[in-house]
Amino acid sequence: MQRREFFRLVGGSAAAVLGASAGMGALSLAGCGADGATPSPSANGDPDADLVADDPSLPDHVVGQPAQVSFRTTADVLVVGSGIAGLSAALVAAKAGLSVILAEKQDMLGGDSVNAMGLMHVAGTSVQKAAGIAVDDAARAEAWKSREEQLKAAGVADLDFARKLYEAATDWVNLVADECGSQFADPSSYDEQGMGRRLLLPKLGLGDMADVMSPIRDRLTALKVQTLASCRAEALIVDGSGSVCGVRFLYVKSGDVEDIGAKRVVVATGGFSSSQPLIHQHASSCERLGSYSTASMGQGQQLCAAYGATLAGMQDAVGLLGDVPVVNAWGAFGPVLVVDALGRRMAAEDVPAAAAEACFAGGLGYWWTVYDGALMQGSQGRSVAETTAKNKQRLVGPCDTVADLAQAMGLAESALDDAFQQMKTAASAGKDAAFGRKLYLQELAGPFYAFKQLPLRARTRGGVKTDDQGRAVGSVGAALGNLYVCGSAAQGGGDLASNGAFGMLVGQAIADELAG
Repeated sequence: MQRREFFRLVGGSAAAVLGASAGMGALSLAGCGADGATPSPSANGDPDADLVADDPSLPDHVVGQPAQVSFRTTADVLVVGSGIAGLSAALVAAKAGLSVILAEKQDMLGGDSVNAMGLMHVAGTSVQKAAGIAVDDAARAEAWKSREEQLKAAGVADLDFARKLYEAATDWVNLVADECGSQFADPSSYDEQGMGRRLLLPKLGLGDMADVMSPIRDRLTALKVQTLASCRAEALIVDGSGSVCGVRFLYVKSGDVEDIGAKRVVVATGGFSSSQPLIHQHASSCERLGSYSTASMGQGQQLCAAYGATLAGMQDAVGLLGDVPVVNAWGAFGPVLVVDALGRRMAAEDVPAAAAEACFAGGLGYWWTVYDGALMQGSQGRSVAETTAKNKQRLVGPCDTVADLAQAMGLAESALDDAFQQMKTAASAGKDAAFGRKLYLQELAGPFYAFKQLPLRARTRGGVKTDDQGRAVGSVGAALGNLYVCGSAAQGGGDLASNGAFGMLVGQAIADELAG
């Protein structure tokens, strides 16, 4: 009987495909079968008894990794990445009765989503209905129109898919609220200018994603989902028919390697905004900017590309934000004024990314968000108080006059006064001719405060091309066996709610496929 030493090398390196991340590649593993079933290490307790070189159920190995592939752990579904998309995919698959393993390379579950601003673009949810906010078809259409304008401005090309995710986000919110107990702020508390009709926030407002994500994590525990932390996906494991049937992981603290088999693999590893090589390759205009995240390294995209998946939209605009993200959203919930390093008004204050993008385009390095007591006493007062307390070195004020504020900011009084006058003129006219601001178009009143920010890369939109079920597709447009991608790892990934919906749809597609 032939043994493991006769296995042949058939894997490839991701470095050969992408010119980066040497050692990351696709393992060839014969034998998961056309239905995606994973082999056990043995059928009778002898780990070598049924492993013969001419048997199509034999594992192979990968360049740069230990030669032997051994599945000591298997599941129906293996989700790689535990941000909002990965959690949602795992939730739906587990609810359907499938065994699920959820793996995260960082020390704790939640990925980058847990540190996000918390803006969830969605309309017609049970949360909004409970708050008495109109959710008829006309209201939802109007909410989508507003969101569509934002997506166009951000450079999103596939608006049909974006709309699919936007509409599915309603069901996603209902799922995590009703099934998991995720907690959201009362949208009527910030609906003064219509924001509650098209936006949800976590329970405590901006920056509180733990109140949304922790209940999902707890529900996964109740559903017996196995979770792994500090383990990085190193390679996809592929069977003799060419279908993915597992993932090789490296435990980053111990250096141990583990192969985990699965009938379906979901890649939900996020974008590539932290990867200097990928930013250099695909978005070189932003390579001198820092990244808000340190974990969005594009590893999922590289693994999938090494397997033969198509990457698309990698040159799409990189989303920018300030280095204290919640401050970017204050202008959507109260009156603020943004000025550049010379004191000039620079962007529409109610568009979270506008100031960072204008600052970067102007090459001036930083900008200021100016606000007054109205913001501090408004719906996001907790966010203002908590953020400024943690970042006192960024804050100036209180200042009773514009002249005092200009001096504290190190600006020419005349420049800052001009910016205040521009806002006064726009407020009087009821229209912002300069930048198109729509929300909280009103004057500020002393005492004044100002918060300094720097532009950083915050998100990418390109990624693995998928079909309408979330299955990765190859160069000829055909779905690749057993491999799904969702969230920011995929082309078309969106904001928090859309990525949650993306994961939900992938989880449901897998449940339906395996049930069939």
